[in-house]
Amino acid sequence: MSAVFVTGAAAMWVPQFGVGPAGEVVDVDLTLAVEYTTLSGEAVHCTVAVSLSAASGHADVEAARSLLLSQDWTTFGEDVKEAALENPFTEAGPEWTSLDDALRERIAFERAAAQLVRERANGLLPADAAVGSTTDCSGRIS
Repeated sequence: MSAVFVTGAAAMWVPQFGVGPAGEVVDVDLTLAVEYTTLSGEAVHCTVAVSLSAASGHADVEAARSLLLSQDWTTFGEDVKEAALENPFTEAGPEWTSLDDALRERIAFERAAAQLVRERANGLLPADAAVGSTTDCSGRIS
């Protein structure tokens, strides 16, 4: 399921979240345009949609959402790429042996994006907060 989100003169694809055992749809709190250049020189343009939640209530989440919405996200894509390069997905073991390099890059990319959003929330998210995301990005870095 997807939707188109319009800001100013630009339209952007916004993935909708389907989570939980029943696949409930949750609201997207933040839609981020992602632009970066892969190590091989390919320009990437895609979107990350973020949902914030906390079992303790919405006051802290709302403050974090407001702070996140007010920030400049123009370097987010390059920041995610760099964080993914610094923290590659290197899990080993039988359950991970079938992962190819492309899937490992995607996992590192998605983890880096969620971590950067959490860091930019500047401590406003409570300990039980979840930063969920979905993306139309391939996560390819190399």
